[in-house]
Amino acid sequence: MQILPALASLPLLWAGPARPQAGELHDLAELAMSSGFSPGLSVAVVQGERILWSGGFGEQEVGGGRPVDGDTLYYLASTTKAFTALAATRLAARGAFALDRPIQELLPELALPAGIPGVPVTVRHLLTHTHGISGQGPVTFRVAFTGEYENADLMRLLARHPPAADRRFVYSNLGTDLVGLLLAPAEKGGWKRVVEAEVLAPLGMKSSYLRRSQLDSVRLATGHEFGPDGFVPVVLRKDDANMGPAGGMFSSARDLARLVLAELSLGRLEGVQVLPREVIEATQHKEVEQERDFFGVRRHGYALGWDVGDYRGERLLHRPGSFGGFYSNVSFMPERGVGVVVLASGGSLSMALSEALLHALYDHCLGHEDAFERLMAELTTVERRAERAGASAGVAARATRASVRPGAAYAGRYVNADYGTLVVTLAGERLEARLGVACGTLLIDDPEREKLSLDVLGEPETAWAEFEPESERARAIRYLDSEFVRAD
Repeated sequence: MQILPALASLPLLWAGPARPQAGELHDLAELAMSSGFSPGLSVAVVQGERILWSGGFGEQEVGGGRPVDGDTLYYLASTTKAFTALAATRLAARGAFALDRPIQELLPELALPAGIPGVPVTVRHLLTHTHGISGQGPVTFRVAFTGEYENADLMRLLARHPPAADRRFVYSNLGTDLVGLLLAPAEKGGWKRVVEAEVLAPLGMKSSYLRRSQLDSVRLATGHEFGPDGFVPVVLRKDDANMGPAGGMFSSARDLARLVLAELSLGRLEGVQVLPREVIEATQHKEVEQERDFFGVRRHGYALGWDVGDYRGERLLHRPGSFGGFYSNVSFMPERGVGVVVLASGGSLSMALSEALLHALYDHCLGHEDAFERLMAELTTVERRAERAGASAGVAARATRASVRPGAAYAGRYVNADYGTLVVTLAGERLEARLGVACGTLLIDDPEREKLSLDVLGEPETAWAEFEPESERARAIRYLDSEFVRAD
């Protein structure tokens, strides 16, 4: 498979006389983008109290013709956690609740699972992924994917999550989802209003949105994934109903740079103290230990909404996010007064590209002379990822086989008490599936064993159809290790 363009030709993009620092940053981003590993890319670099450089490259959608710039909007996914944590910390600083108070005292209707090791569970435990509850279950599924819930449902369904083995750091959406409930327990999606008031408004972030219905769709990039024939657009399975506190935000590189500026200056923007210094300090404080490697960053801790790690000996706080063909990473080095925002629309492949560029931008800002050479080396690694991704996509595309049953045998409405309602409809010869807001396709992988491929969450997952003897319609569909029983 040929990757466009060949990496061997890329150094010509930056060879030449020395440029001002902003020019070097532009060249690094241009080099990364010219590798062809993302349809669109937006970047902002912050130094001290100013945005040193911001720019965009590529198109909002492959073949669409609309160029990307620093104000193009992207879906942020888990980067949202930093905003929810900051809003909660502001409220706690004003005495609305204490971070170390048990969550059941604040939300008496919340049904914690039995057997959690080392109870009680506090707000701080929720924000630092040390709550001792499995992140796999109906609460996270409904908040992030289906949007089919009321707050009372989530409080009841939490009991259906199994307890974890211990209280060590285990990253998931669940803790932040529960903090979202705490921010506005009586109002579904009320956490959005709180984050807007406590974070977006004081930071002047006017191009950041917690509701898809509010943004200007002309400015919104399209997410893509990489296949055997290059990048293809993917449907963004996000709407107002499933924009959750652990992953539910749209923003631009230039707008996110305002958050980084405030983080570096401990709450000051343009000479004004817009957020309390002690709140910013609290969110940046390392709370718990973790040991994870992330694209060359050694993560050794977690703060309130931020991973804490080291890159080339420097302390780095960052919060990435990935979903629906998008990738984001907001990061900063407090001791060095520099931060980088990278947003991309190439899905899992652009994740590796974005991290390679992020490293190079920090290398240059920190005075390392090998920024271009290291970027070239990392792009070669990304190229190998692209080759594997293209090959895997080709295999997956050839795997589906025709069913011996008519599509009408699977069509219907299936209900599960934990995960909600699965609706399968027949559109011509195509089976379409919907779980609340989440929607996609149902394919027949193995007709003899009734093995299905259900893609409503952004990637195919295995499901199974169950038929009664001599029945012409499926009795149930087994998915997520749970039975969805026909209800029509």
